[in-house]
Amino acid sequence: MTRISTLNIPRKIIPLVWAILVFLIQVILPWCIANLGVRHGWYSDMPSNVNLLGLIPVTAGVAGDFCLLSSGTNCLLFWFPVRGSSFGN
Repeated sequence: MTRISTLNIPRKIIPLVWAILVFLIQVILPWCIANLGVRHGWYSDMPSNVNLLGLIPVTAGVAGDFCLLSSGTNCLLFWFPVRGSSFGN
């Protein structure tokens, strides 16, 4: 039987490692992929107004990420209460 090696990360730096991984996966990776393709709807090196509307769901997603990272599942329970839960009592 072989033993699988694991990565031991101290608990104090786990939030930092998580924040770095989230940044790399949700910001840097899409930005790199976007630079590979052709930009549609851009005029004089700026996105058009229709493309700027896409910032609305991006902003909502970033706010949700910060909410979850800062308070965990309590944020979700505030916005989507579960029947019979004692949140806020």
